[in-house]
Amino acid sequence: LLPQTGGSSLSPVLSTQCSITIHVIDVNDPPTLHGPSIIHVAEDMPLYKPIETGLWASDPDVGQQLFFDIELNEVFGIDPLSGKLFLKQHLDYETRNMYTIQITVHDISQNPLSDSKTLTVLVDDVNEPPQSYETAFFVSESTPVGSIIGFISYHDPDQGVNGTVHCYQQSHLDLFKTHNTTCRVSLISELDYE
Repeated sequence: LLPQTGGSSLSPVLSTQCSITIHVIDVNDPPTLHGPSIIHVAEDMPLYKPIETGLWASDPDVGQQLFFDIELNEVFGIDPLSGKLFLKQHLDYETRNMYTIQITVHDISQNPLSDSKTLTVLVDDVNEPPQSYETAFFVSESTPVGSIIGFISYHDPDQGVNGTVHCYQQSHLDLFKTHNTTCRVSLISELDYE
């Protein structure tokens, strides 16, 4: 810096030099939450196992510690240090197949800043076994061959392709026939009680 005092054209210009120190003060910058806005989770995901979300956070402030949280949620939780999502309750595709959750990352400073992201969780259906009910048929020995004597009762919690049930007969193949898609049981030979 060269301050000058001016004079007339006859007097010389006088100057001096000095140093000025400028200090740049760091201002807290907000963290940023990165990653997808939609993820898939299988309905049989174990409780408290980290769910791969692809979410991660960054902060331009060097050495800034970050903490994660999730809005009040009974089904999902989040590790406050790693940001890993996990299940607190079992999922059931047939009951509910989509959740929307809000995840927030905070920095630690005198004036904390944060960033939030809405994450849609799509629950993927997993094939579950059908439940059959105890079935008993009472058949007269005079029932004609070819008669339908009953239906096997079952319930499958799945829907669509995973909810398709087939019945397979393993015994008494000489007397009865079970239709594999309808689970209808027919008499194929004469019965003799004695």
